[in-house]
Amino acid sequence: MRAWAKSKQYNQAGFTILELVVIIGVIFIISVFAVISYLNIAHQASALVLKTDLKNVSTSLEIYKNLNSAYPLALNQLNNGDGPTKSNGTVFQYTVVDKEYYLSASSISMAYHISSNVGFIEEGVWSGHTPPVSAVTV
Repeated sequence: MRAWAKSKQYNQAGFTILELVVIIGVIFIISVFAVISYLNIAHQASALVLKTDLKNVSTSLEIYKNLNSAYPLALNQLNNGDGPTKSNGTVFQYTVVDKEYYLSASSISMAYHISSNVGFIEEGVWSGHTPPVSAVTV
């Protein structure tokens, strides 16, 4: 019987199940890090687009004020009545109070605002504006 057992032994090349499980685990961990990195980069890009839209409209408001001695009552008065230029998904909220403007820009998941009295972009909407639904903290 021993001779028969020796003849049935195979000289196989390949991976064991344990080696395959380890390789699949390493690939899974690497892909998790890749997805997390991608989502972080996408979030940063969305924030940058929103801030750029906000700064562009803020600049347009200042130009309008220099030409007309007052801020417009509505954003659609900018750019010769065409309104502000904006990226897809950007929603503006605009308020003029006592010769000062308050401008909020929001998308589905984030919001920023700027005002003529502060002059720099801050996170969140201005206190008189409505935040986007998914950006509301509970």
